[in-house]
Amino acid sequence: MHRREITLLCLAPPTNIATAISIDPLLPGRLAGLYFMGGALDCDEHVEGTEASGMRCDSPGRPKHEFNFAFDPEATLKLLRAFPDFPGPPPAAPVNFPTLTMIPADLASRFMWTQTLKSQITQLRASSPAAEYVYRYLINGSPPPPTGSYPMFDEFAAVAFLFPHTLNATAAQHLFVSVEAEQASAARGDTLWWEQGQQPKQRGAQLVTVHRRADTEMFYRLILQLLAGNYSFPTATRPVIR
Repeated sequence: MHRREITLLCLAPPTNIATAISIDPLLPGRLAGLYFMGGALDCDEHVEGTEASGMRCDSPGRPKHEFNFAFDPEATLKLLRAFPDFPGPPPAAPVNFPTLTMIPADLASRFMWTQTLKSQITQLRASSPAAEYVYRYLINGSPPPPTGSYPMFDEFAAVAFLFPHTLNATAAQHLFVSVEAEQASAARGDTLWWEQGQQPKQRGAQLVTVHRRADTEMFYRLILQLLAGNYSFPTATRPVIR
């Protein structure tokens, strides 16, 4: 593998990536970077004025508990610890230094499979095989999908990866991130995070770019354009994905 050609996108618990790192510990240093949907800084934050109002936590009462991190905390910790020590947020980092980018649940859960979106996709079925697929297996699937609105966790993270201009870069934070992996801890699986200079060394925290805001209208517009086949990818939108 050529150095710095591949950026990984992780939408699930990172067990498989942690296994790959166990086989090849030098793997993280050869990547251009890693985008991952996981962790939560404060998913109790309430969003008003949308069909998604009030849809927040995986675990009510635990605002830093998120499924992907909590499913395999040891793998999450191994992943974070395996990346080279990041010398500082851009532009302080060396050119082509492997970077970690986090899409936390408190951002991803703002974007919903609303009834409005599902109706718009249904109208595209006749002219779009992709829309027909989403309709058949998600909107009108068997077993029936959840009623009402529910989060587009993975879909949002994938669009943010392919179209980073949907993210509000000025609202991003550079935080040291880890996870509680102690078996006996009542907080096992919770996201741990600290601002720069406050992180304890024993926690194995890694400096991560954490996104907090995104352009809602642009995201939904891109979803519909992609399903309708009306979007042309510009050259080198992202590093080569293999």
